[in-house]
Amino acid sequence: MAEPILVLKNIQKSFGEQKVLRGIDLTVEQGEFITLLGSSGCGKTTTLRIIAGLETPDAGQVLLRGEDVTSRVPNKRDVNTIFQNYALFPHMNVEDNVGYGLKIERRPKSEIRREVEEALRLVQLEGFEKRRVTELSGGQKQRVAIARAIVKKPHVLLLDEPLGALDLQLRRQMQLELKRIQKQLGVTFIYITHDQEEAINMSDRIVVMRDGRFEQIGTPEEIYDRPESAYVAKFVGNANILSGVVDHIEEDKAVILLGKTADDGGESIAGDKNTQSVKVCITGREKVVLRPGKTVSFAVRGENICFEEDCCNRIQATVLEKSFAGGMLRMELECRDGSHMTANRHGINCGIQEGERIEVGFCPENAVLVKGDDYEAQE
Repeated sequence: MAEPILVLKNIQKSFGEQKVLRGIDLTVEQGEFITLLGSSGCGKTTTLRIIAGLETPDAGQVLLRGEDVTSRVPNKRDVNTIFQNYALFPHMNVEDNVGYGLKIERRPKSEIRREVEEALRLVQLEGFEKRRVTELSGGQKQRVAIARAIVKKPHVLLLDEPLGALDLQLRRQMQLELKRIQKQLGVTFIYITHDQEEAINMSDRIVVMRDGRFEQIGTPEEIYDRPESAYVAKFVGNANILSGVVDHIEEDKAVILLGKTADDGGESIAGDKNTQSVKVCITGREKVVLRPGKTVSFAVRGENICFEEDCCNRIQATVLEKSFAGGMLRMELECRDGSHMTANRHGINCGIQEGERIEVGFCPENAVLVKGDDYEAQE
């Protein structure tokens, strides 16, 4: 089996009293597109800077192609970085910007010219060699930054929110271009973003970060369809998180009483008349852990909330608000136990009014048991 291109072992980093990275581990294979996804301040950029050699960890190791490069300076690592602000030289033309790193290495002029032409071809900027950077659009500047990064053929390319300054349409176009370039070159990409859609569209694997830790690592399908925690379910796709007490187990399903907790002596929080039961599919591992009387949380995505009567689980709710965005009608609902849900459906007209009491449902296989959101940072 081939050796991983990059390994992070128990990386820890603090700035003064603030713990930024709390012992993270990651193994990246050759040619993978890995995205670090998280909100501001979760440690994404610090992780990237440690890989690049721009920061030194307080503890842990960075292994690149099996070599410990933890203390190695940036220009002695076979990595390159693309920043959000492009960091291009405004007094140079496109050709000189792209070939700058090769010129510093004193490569022959003929080789520099050949490599620059190839890099510009990959980013579809042929004929722009003599164009000044100040004459380029934002998307063109980003392509020049990409060409400058790939011209040296690094083993790992680090991208720190490189599309953040672009408008929505151009950003989506550049997502496709970056993925095409990455596959064509076979270079390993470590990509930073707080945009969940961007991460899902581009990545082979996503690393969801929270408070200096890796909350979950998995493929886009695993992160979206099988989140391990309430935090991941809400951060990626804004799922509904419901909770209750396990009443009993029926083969591969747990019957859960909504609006109850293990600490209320079996009484519904809002009274017995408000108690509703739902079924949630469970795995073999969960069967061992679950037991009657245990308080659990589960996630259901808004697009999986249905209004038809053929859904197994039926929940009575009141429509609090309706809003429309991007071809999707969104309804905010309040369940009988006081919990809230969001239901999404295509189109504008549904015949349902605000304030109306309705029944909604979901299938057991569309509900995923997750760790609760009572997260506390461990020292």
